[in-house]
Amino acid sequence: MKRKKRFAVIIGKGKKKGIREKFLQGIMTLVVAVLVLQVAYFFARSTLTGLLLKTVVSEESVLEQLVSVSGVIVREEHVVAAPVTGTVRWVAAAGARLAAGASVAKIYTADGDVQNIAAPVSGVMIPVLDGLEGALQPADLERVDVSEVRKLSEKNQAVPDGAEIKQGTIFFKLVDNFSWYYVVDLTRADFALLTPQRNRLRFAFSPEEEVPASWAVLKEDADTVRLAFALSEDVEGFFVQRLSDAEIVVSRITGFVLPSSALISRGAEQGVYLLEKSLVSFLPVKVLGEVGENVVIEGVRSGRTVIINPFLVREGQRL
Repeated sequence: MKRKKRFAVIIGKGKKKGIREKFLQGIMTLVVAVLVLQVAYFFARSTLTGLLLKTVVSEESVLEQLVSVSGVIVREEHVVAAPVTGTVRWVAAAGARLAAGASVAKIYTADGDVQNIAAPVSGVMIPVLDGLEGALQPADLERVDVSEVRKLSEKNQAVPDGAEIKQGTIFFKLVDNFSWYYVVDLTRADFALLTPQRNRLRFAFSPEEEVPASWAVLKEDADTVRLAFALSEDVEGFFVQRLSDAEIVVSRITGFVLPSSALISRGAEQGVYLLEKSLVSFLPVKVLGEVGENVVIEGVRSGRTVIINPFLVREGQRL
């Protein structure tokens, strides 16, 4: 009887990798990692840029250069005092334009007499007084101290219909509506911005109205210039205003207004980046003017998407 042979399986250890193979494998791993990082960086950068990118749609508008001032209004004002003591009954309405001799009010005395009060001069009837009518007159503009007048608090007083007044009490005024003045102090820097002899003003009490005004220098020193603006157009509310803030419109430029940060310089050429169909492109433009942090340009059509933080992108980049 033959004896069966037993076989055992011997597990081999295999062939060891050489140094060259290990080096190549490391290089391949590194290349793959770099490619993955590059792809990840590209998508992350594009996503982040898209989130941080700021754009505006180009629209034609107006850029104004303004000088803000605080000044004093001076008018030709004729005050009228009550000739007798009694009860006032107004005949003319506040703000009415009256000819000389027109009836303004009637005063009823205690003994039954009625005194008719006629307008001594033509003008706009204003039954509101601030106590500065005599001190501020166009004939004495050189004496108007803007800083001192503005320290005074406005104390407008009106005599209502039916009020009792004493003889000698000033109870209304007639204002010349043909010309009035606005006196201001400007720094030398602001004064240098004004156009010769003529500008336009917008007053705080009527900000929607804009009126032309010529100006003359009343007084000046090393730091300050005092001006008197002469106006010949009515502004709603000016008859009862004495102290007012205003804006002097120095210049007005029409074009496409953008933040200055949107501009890109290429040597002597200036332009902006547009974003169209996710592609960044450069467009040369002409700068018409600059005020503060804004510029007015031409060379771009309405409705274009302009990038206003162009440092985040480059020409030809797709987002």
